[in-house]
Amino acid sequence: MHMDESVKTVTLGPSAVNQQLEVNYRHCGMVGKSRMLALKNLKNQIVKTWNFTDVNSKDATMTINVQDIVKGLKKNEDRVHLYYSSKELPGGKILADIVYQTQTVAAR
Repeated sequence: MHMDESVKTVTLGPSAVNQQLEVNYRHCGMVGKSRMLALKNLKNQIVKTWNFTDVNSKDATMTINVQDIVKGLKKNEDRVHLYYSSKELPGGKILADIVYQTQTVAAR
Protein backbone atom coordinates (compact mmCIF):
# COMPACT_ATOMS: atom_id res chain seq x y z
CA MET A 1 0.00 0.00 0.00
CA HIS A 2 1.25 3.47 -0.77
CA MET A 3 1.31 6.30 1.74
CA ASP A 4 0.62 9.26 -0.59
CA GLU A 5 -2.57 10.96 0.60
CA SER A 6 -2.88 12.86 -2.70
CA VAL A 7 -3.52 9.68 -4.70
CA LYS A 8 -7.17 9.45 -5.68
CA THR A 9 -9.31 6.36 -5.45
CA VAL A 10 -11.41 5.38 -8.46
CA THR A 11 -14.27 3.03 -7.63
CA LEU A 12 -15.60 0.82 -10.41
CA GLY A 13 -18.52 -1.58 -10.40
CA PRO A 14 -20.15 -4.06 -12.75
CA SER A 15 -22.01 -1.28 -14.61
CA ALA A 16 -18.66 0.22 -15.70
CA VAL A 17 -17.23 -2.95 -17.27
CA ASN A 18 -18.09 -1.87 -20.82
CA GLN A 19 -16.76 1.67 -20.36
CA GLN A 20 -13.33 3.20 -20.87
CA LEU A 21 -10.98 5.00 -18.52
CA GLU A 22 -9.21 8.04 -19.98
CA VAL A 23 -5.89 9.23 -18.56
CA ASN A 24 -4.13 12.50 -19.37
CA TYR A 25 -0.65 13.12 -17.97
CA ARG A 26 1.80 15.84 -18.94
CA HIS A 27 5.36 16.69 -17.94
CA CYS A 28 5.56 20.46 -17.42
CA GLY A 29 2.87 20.89 -20.06
CA MET A 30 4.51 18.49 -22.53
CA VAL A 31 3.36 15.02 -23.52
CA GLY A 32 5.81 12.29 -22.54
CA LYS A 33 7.54 9.87 -24.90
CA SER A 34 7.30 6.05 -24.69
CA ARG A 35 4.28 6.32 -22.39
CA MET A 36 3.03 3.32 -20.46
CA LEU A 37 0.24 2.65 -17.97
CA ALA A 38 0.54 -0.33 -15.65
CA LEU A 39 -1.68 -2.04 -13.11
CA LYS A 40 0.10 -3.31 -10.01
CA ASN A 41 -1.42 -5.52 -7.36
CA LEU A 42 -1.00 -4.92 -3.63
CA LYS A 43 2.26 -6.89 -3.73
CA ASN A 44 3.58 -4.31 -6.23
CA GLN A 45 3.61 -6.89 -9.05
CA ILE A 46 2.67 -5.74 -12.54
CA VAL A 47 -0.48 -7.53 -13.68
CA LYS A 48 -1.23 -5.59 -16.89
CA THR A 49 0.48 -2.96 -19.05
CA TRP A 50 -0.56 -0.69 -21.90
CA ASN A 51 1.93 1.06 -24.19
CA PHE A 52 1.01 4.23 -26.07
CA THR A 53 2.48 5.68 -29.23
CA ASP A 54 4.26 9.01 -29.15
CA VAL A 55 2.03 11.89 -30.24
CA ASN A 56 2.67 15.50 -31.11
CA SER A 57 -0.91 16.69 -30.76
CA LYS A 58 -2.65 18.36 -27.86
CA ASP A 59 -4.90 15.33 -27.42
CA ALA A 60 -2.63 12.74 -25.85
CA THR A 61 -5.35 10.88 -23.98
CA MET A 62 -4.46 7.33 -22.99
CA THR A 63 -7.60 5.20 -23.10
CA ILE A 64 -7.96 1.76 -21.52
CA ASN A 65 -10.94 -0.55 -21.26
CA VAL A 66 -12.37 -1.00 -17.76
CA GLN A 67 -12.91 -4.66 -18.64
CA ASP A 68 -9.11 -5.05 -18.94
CA ILE A 69 -8.71 -3.59 -15.45
CA VAL A 70 -11.24 -6.03 -14.02
CA LYS A 71 -9.47 -8.93 -15.77
CA GLY A 72 -6.25 -7.78 -14.06
CA LEU A 73 -7.76 -8.47 -10.67
CA LYS A 74 -6.98 -11.91 -9.31
CA LYS A 75 -9.45 -13.96 -7.35
CA ASN A 76 -10.15 -12.39 -3.95
CA GLU A 77 -8.61 -9.05 -5.02
CA ASP A 78 -10.66 -5.90 -5.31
CA ARG A 79 -7.94 -3.26 -5.58
CA VAL A 80 -5.05 -2.41 -7.89
CA HIS A 81 -2.83 0.63 -8.39
CA LEU A 82 -2.59 2.49 -11.71
CA TYR A 83 0.94 3.70 -12.55
CA TYR A 84 2.24 5.94 -15.32
CA SER A 85 5.77 5.85 -16.69
CA SER A 86 7.56 7.33 -19.70
CA LYS A 87 10.99 8.24 -21.01
CA GLU A 88 10.80 11.37 -18.85
CA LEU A 89 9.58 9.48 -15.77
CA PRO A 90 11.15 6.00 -16.01
CA GLY A 91 10.63 5.18 -12.32
CA GLY A 92 6.90 5.65 -12.72
CA LYS A 93 4.31 7.45 -10.65
CA ILE A 94 1.18 6.13 -9.01
CA LEU A 95 -1.86 7.90 -10.43
CA ALA A 96 -4.76 6.18 -8.66
CA ASP A 97 -5.99 3.32 -6.56
CA ILE A 98 -8.66 1.44 -8.46
CA VAL A 99 -11.23 -0.40 -6.37
CA TYR A 100 -13.72 -2.83 -7.90
CA GLN A 101 -16.91 -3.23 -5.91
CA THR A 102 -19.45 -5.85 -6.80
CA GLN A 103 -22.98 -4.83 -6.03
CA THR A 104 -24.71 -7.43 -3.94
CA VAL A 105 -28.07 -7.34 -2.25
CA ALA A 106 -28.56 -9.28 0.95
CA ALA A 107 -31.60 -11.54 1.05
CA ARG A 108 -33.93 -11.32 4.02
